[in-house]
Amino acid sequence: MHALRFNLVRLPWALLAIVVAACSGGACPLQPCSEPPKETYAVAGRPVFALQTGHSDWVTSIAFSPDGKVIASSSVDQTVKLWDASSGALRATLSGHKATVTAVAWHPSGSVLASASGDETLRVWDARTAESLQTIYGHKGAVVSVAFSPDGASLASAGEDGTIRLWDARSHAARWNIDAGKDRISRIAFSRDSSTLAAATGKVVRIWDATSGAWKQDLQAHEDWVESIAFSPDGRMLLSGGADKTIHLWNLGEGKVVRSFPGHTWSVWSVAFSPDGSRIASASGDKTVRIWRVADGQLLQSLARHTDHVKAVDFSPDGKALASAGFDRSIQLWNTSTWAPRTTLSGQVRYLSSVAFQPKGDLLATAGQKNTITLWNAKTGQYHAALAADAFASWGLAFDPSGKLLATAGDDGHIKVWDVATRARVRALETGDEPARCVAWSRDGALLLAGSEDQLVRLWDAASGKALAVFRGHRGPVVAASFSPDGSMAVTASEDKTLIVWDIRKRNLR
Repeated sequence: MHALRFNLVRLPWALLAIVVAACSGGACPLQPCSEPPKETYAVAGRPVFALQTGHSDWVTSIAFSPDGKVIASSSVDQTVKLWDASSGALRATLSGHKATVTAVAWHPSGSVLASASGDETLRVWDARTAESLQTIYGHKGAVVSVAFSPDGASLASAGEDGTIRLWDARSHAARWNIDAGKDRISRIAFSRDSSTLAAATGKVVRIWDATSGAWKQDLQAHEDWVESIAFSPDGRMLLSGGADKTIHLWNLGEGKVVRSFPGHTWSVWSVAFSPDGSRIASASGDKTVRIWRVADGQLLQSLARHTDHVKAVDFSPDGKALASAGFDRSIQLWNTSTWAPRTTLSGQVRYLSSVAFQPKGDLLATAGQKNTITLWNAKTGQYHAALAADAFASWGLAFDPSGKLLATAGDDGHIKVWDVATRARVRALETGDEPARCVAWSRDGALLLAGSEDQLVRLWDAASGKALAVFRGHRGPVVAASFSPDGSMAVTASEDKTLIVWDIRKRNLR
């Protein structure tokens, strides 16, 4: 085996640039994968577009549009995102808030959306164009909840300043505000006939007349903060979930608890009625979504797909789907007939490790700390498709010269080759028990080269998957690889701070 070793500390940047320029099929940057390039490309220093990706931090609330076709989500990442409820594709990202977006609500028309934020404002958005229509000021602290009245006439908001404010939904002029007391307000909700407004304040659910702001009644049974409330479709019942891990169903006429739903082992962050009122869904810090029958309180399902606190839950208007979201940054869609997972709206990767344009095609592929490889339209930046490449992360990727195949380097220690058109896996090549960090194709598409955490560089025949050589020389994880234009040499980079140039023609299996 013939090889040249370069110490990266002493390697001149001009030479490093030449080595990088030699890359013809690989997409691994010559840097550790924990410090990825940004998901943006530029022409003459000006971004052409920014790729639309999932939330990069906790999801705080979700809401189906009135027609059930779009899901709105809010997040600690200061954005609101609009998703296609059928395909799971991200339609738009609404940016403008300067702090956590705590809640989101749809106007009954479905054309307007409101969001509440820790920046002390409400924003009203055009749901069709994703443009901000109005910023509403008035609260003297974070705004924690927002709701449109079902008749579309009013917009209500609650803040950390202890006030609940009612606004005209059309002019956004203030109608009235209520001092709800010293306890924290966590959620507000309108009754279905728009006549009543309820708020979770401390350990109490308080009820007001929505027209005048006059107090009507208090509901007290929780032993800790009430975190979520929801009116039943007929308006006679109210559901509350709290930090005491309990859910209570209230008869509003009597002001009494009709039924309790025990079982969660952590705070209940969100509750929702199904459209027909026969079932309820609850979301909890115990990482589960639970489905209960209202008539007798029986637990019907426990859905455990989230990997962290589940913060929000909502039924679609037709009752055929349930959405849940939480601290794991994902939104899960469930089929309410079978309770099987239907779609996952993934959160943004924490680290991007590799990006590559498709030769002779219109796609851009990105990889990182996420269980899927994402394919984008390289001309518009719109989401195209995803490949379930690895259970945890894919650190490297590369298109073959034809653009028809994509190779991915996974955390599971495999190099996988995919048919880009069908998104089917063609083959999997083992690199051992340690994660594969990078992969590259030779310019003629005949060879595949990969580097791994085990400090080894492996070479395969791309057509058959036959192992041709194992190169040893690095003393750290191999994080980048590239072939020379004529395919006679390859260069690899390692966390041991060295580059090694290999003579591919004199390879030997070792």
